[in-house]
Amino acid sequence: FPVTITVNVAIDRHGEAIDKKIKLIPNPYESSRIGFLGVEPMYLIATILGEVKAGMPGEVAGLMPGDRVIDINGKPIKWWVELVSELAKSGGQELELGILRGGEERRLRVKPVASPDAEASGQAWLIGISPQLKKTEMVLARYGVGEALSRAGAEMKNLTHLTIETLKRLFSFNLSYKALSGPVGIAAAGSQAASMGFGNFLYFPAFLSLNLGVLNLLPIPLLDGGHVAFMAIEGVIRREIPPRIKGMIQTVFLVLLLGLMLLVTVNDLDSLFGFKALYAKILGWF
Repeated sequence: FPVTITVNVAIDRHGEAIDKKIKLIPNPYESSRIGFLGVEPMYLIATILGEVKAGMPGEVAGLMPGDRVIDINGKPIKWWVELVSELAKSGGQELELGILRGGEERRLRVKPVASPDAEASGQAWLIGISPQLKKTEMVLARYGVGEALSRAGAEMKNLTHLTIETLKRLFSFNLSYKALSGPVGIAAAGSQAASMGFGNFLYFPAFLSLNLGVLNLLPIPLLDGGHVAFMAIEGVIRREIPPRIKGMIQTVFLVLLLGLMLLVTVNDLDSLFGFKALYAKILGWF
């Protein structure tokens, strides 16, 4: 199901302003994301380690922050995306990494472990490392009331389009249910947005309200869109649908919605804490 979105991109190329229309495609690396340009700073950076997670294969093998991976099994590695690709192709087999540390080349052997959320993250094998990211210069732009309203309208249009495309992928089974979030995931995302500043804190509930508004219009019983669908059917058949049938349909969908809510809540808990860590935490309370 080739979901595509066309966006207008302004490019500054050596001081020359260039406007381009670019068609985005589904992200081949992360199933939960739709718009993919093919150029991402997170991947197109040097293979210098910024963090090595404790207890993961990378730390066990002796990797340290600041190390630069120069090859894997003798294959030269320059960009982070190449490193991620080689890990994905490893199939869990032991790898030999060539690294530079303080100008000295070293050889280490590391065995990747399976990712607990491979379907959602798009990464099947991990060694517990993350890249060293440079600080990005942030520019604060202020607009007048008219310009702000115009930009807000354009942003609302884009987010509505993105929400509809996401729903299309979900209902066509081209997007995993793990891309959904329940109350736990929403609370975590809200907390993260609040920590990023007041502007992001306001943006998050606005985005959430827009999503809920679009979802509420779906022709699903129990939702407003479902009531509209019932009225439309009654207008076509020119008689009222028996209350007993309506009640049965709504009961079935209530069970389905409650089941979906339970499923995404379990997925949120697993993504945020991991079942093993959550189980240990619960035992610690007693």
